[in-house]
Amino acid sequence: MRDSGGSTWCGIQGDEIMAGLALGGAITEGRLIVGLHSTLEEVGAVARSAKHTLSGELFLLDHKPTSQAIEASAAGDKAFVVDPERLGMGQVDEGMLKRIGAVIHPHGQMPNKVHAKMLVADGDRGIISSGAFYTNKGKRDDWFDLAVTVNGETARRAEALTRTTVSGDTAAFQRAAKEAAAVGVYMNDPAQGVLELAPQMRNMIENARHRLIIAVKRTDSPEFQKLLQTARDNGVDVTVHQRMTKALHGNIIVADDHAYVGSAMLNRRGLEGSGSSGRKSRELGVVVKGQLTDQIVAALEHHTNPAALAEADAAAAAAAPRGGSLLTRRNVLIAGGVTAAAGGAGAIAYSRR
Repeated sequence: MRDSGGSTWCGIQGDEIMAGLALGGAITEGRLIVGLHSTLEEVGAVARSAKHTLSGELFLLDHKPTSQAIEASAAGDKAFVVDPERLGMGQVDEGMLKRIGAVIHPHGQMPNKVHAKMLVADGDRGIISSGAFYTNKGKRDDWFDLAVTVNGETARRAEALTRTTVSGDTAAFQRAAKEAAAVGVYMNDPAQGVLELAPQMRNMIENARHRLIIAVKRTDSPEFQKLLQTARDNGVDVTVHQRMTKALHGNIIVADDHAYVGSAMLNRRGLEGSGSSGRKSRELGVVVKGQLTDQIVAALEHHTNPAALAEADAAAAAAAPRGGSLLTRRNVLIAGGVTAAAGGAGAIAYSRR
């Protein structure tokens, strides 16, 4: 679901200390998008809206309608940072990118990794996702991923991360990373001397005072376990969901009234900048607060609650017309006062199959 104007201004709140939680910038308004298909729909809409520039971070891209939307975009200036390994494996639509004359920057060389996922149009409207623009022939239909829209100044600063990298100006990229962090968009790129996301994730866990909810695909960082134990010792209510099913793919940290959503896992590459093999990973995420945090918690609660999933299945089956599509069960919110009908700023978009 989109607001009537097709985009929503993402409010920002700069350096702050709230309830004992020391943070940089945080997005306060915008739209939470739940699930792969709604994410891909929004990515396509962003591409179609571009008139001048289209910029992105591509880990994987195999979704044909998304590729077609990028190819059909009216933007005359297209630039993408892509993963060198996936590009070589054919898991990014390199042919389409070459046909449209896009500047393709296979950032670094192996073993470096581009794991960020983002698309921004005209420095004004964009989307940052925890999941890739990749269906793997339908095998990821029910994967639980989240995305957040970025607009206005937030989108402009997010776009600058891609543009300064493509230009090869490391100093400009480092400045862009600090400016993006000030409005709630955080990047790790240790190959270029940037670690804005890693300390933010650590700070959220370390400084939580009341609640800490974590959903993560992978954790192999000893530091993460130490941080969790410290939180428990401090009396924080700690809940960890670690890939109960293959469908849990998104990376989420909820610390009091703030939440992180992004590509970085709570492993050594995410928290420390590089893995045990020394592989350096370019990661991207957002920190939100307020209503968006509440919606992330509601989405996660329903995804991890078997009773809610059964209720979602029944409700979707009853609501769908004969022969029509069903709401993907793991990406439907039934309770919690959060409904697609809310619309406007802060509305959730739902995946359909």
